[in-house]
Order: sequence, then structure tokens, then C-alpha cells
Amino acid sequence: MCTTKGASNLNPEQLTEAVTQAVGAAQQIAQTRHHQEIDIPHLWRVLVQPNELASQIYQQAGVDISGLSSVIDQALDNESVVEGVSNYGQSMSQNLSQLMQDADKERQSLGDQYIATDTLLLALMRQQYSPITEYLTRNGVTAKKLQEVIQNVRGGQHVNSQGAENTYQSLKKNTVPISLRKPELAKWTPSSGGMTKFVT
Repeated sequence: MCTTKGASNLNPEQLTEAVTQAVGAAQQIAQTRHHQEIDIPHLWRVLVQPNELASQIYQQAGVDISGLSSVIDQALDNESVVEGVSNYGQSMSQNLSQLMQDADKERQSLGDQYIATDTLLLALMRQQYSPITEYLTRNGVTAKKLQEVIQNVRGGQHVNSQGAENTYQSLKKNTVPISLRKPELAKWTPSSGGMTKFVT
């Protein structure tokens, strides 16, 4: 069990199934790469996979997914590799924790009950230090443009259930959402003192 100070105090029950599954898959990437924490690039490597909702939204916003993927991979390569540690990826980085807190603000602004994948995309635009945000901004992506695409993708729906993303009108029949893949996940549990725990 590991904790990280300054991490989001969010209740994991406020996340959609897709976001929960994505965080679990991001943890697996951190473990494979021997990274001590789960950071924004780990999560975005999962989100921009072919046929995923985030990838569809970015494409509709005019993003070159191949270029975006290259930026994500470079950011992952820049993460510090830690050796001699028994458990990797057991906590969220401060940057990812801040993104999650901003995503909760976006959730409230949108009138949603849960933090969804598209909410994370809006929250990323607040993280001006992130190379992923910098790439998106350089290529003409703004929070306003993403909001317009998201409204169209949602078809006027609010995220009022943990499986809401599976009903978005833009999802195609051949899409297999992360929430349906069910990889093995660590349990993400809230704790006191503004800390997030991953329990394996």
C-alpha cells in the first residue's frame, strides 16, 4: 500500500467505469516501465487508443492522433525510472492529482454526477505545464472547441450513471470501451489528509 501527499481527495465512486478502468490500465503501464507514480502521460496513453472515446473526440476536434501519441510516448520516456522498488505505480503524481481535482470542477460545471472521460479532456486543458496540453494548444485545440465537440458527442446527455459513456451517440458498433475490457485493477481508495491510496 502506498500513498501520495497532495493527491486528490475524490471519492472513486464519483468516477465512471471507463475512467476507473483507464486509471487501472495506466497503473499497469507505470508498473511495466518501473515508474513510481502514475502520471498524466500514463493515463493519456490509455485514453488515445484506437476507437476510444477520447480518441474520437480529439479527432473530431482536428487533432492528429499520431502526433499526439508521439508526444505522449516522449513524455513517458522522460519519466524517471526507479529500480529496487517492490511496488511501482502505487500512487498518483501531484500533476495527475491536480488534473483529477480540476476534472471534478468540470463535472460540477457540466451538471454531471460522475467524472467521465470527456471531463478529463477538459481538465487537461487547465494543465498548461503539460507537454500534451502544449501540443494540443499549438495545434489549435482550445477548451471551447473541445466543449463543442463533447456536447455534440453527448447528444445533450449528462453523465448521471457510471456507464454513461457507453451510450454516447458517437460510439460506433465496433468500439470496445475500456469499461468493457475489465483488466486486473488495483483498488483505488480515498483516505484522509488529501491522500490517495492504491491497494494491491
